[in-house]
Amino acid sequence: MYREEKIAAVGPVARIIELVESIWEDQDSIEQFFMTPNAEFGGKTPLEAARTEDGANEVENLVRRMAARRPD
Repeated sequence: MYREEKIAAVGPVARIIELVESIWEDQDSIEQFFMTPNAEFGGKTPLEAARTEDGANEVENLVRRMAARRPD
């Protein structure tokens, strides 16, 4: 599903996909992140949440927090 969304992505979804792909290289991990429901988004997947500007901002904040915790 994520790969299909990526092809048609525009607006906030495209921005979030670009951000995540700039941080993580493993496509399977990216797919899992985007397709796994998350309590921070009311049970929506990050991909669903990113469809609105407010949701995309929430996803972006989560991604940046996750990236900051990753070891170099």
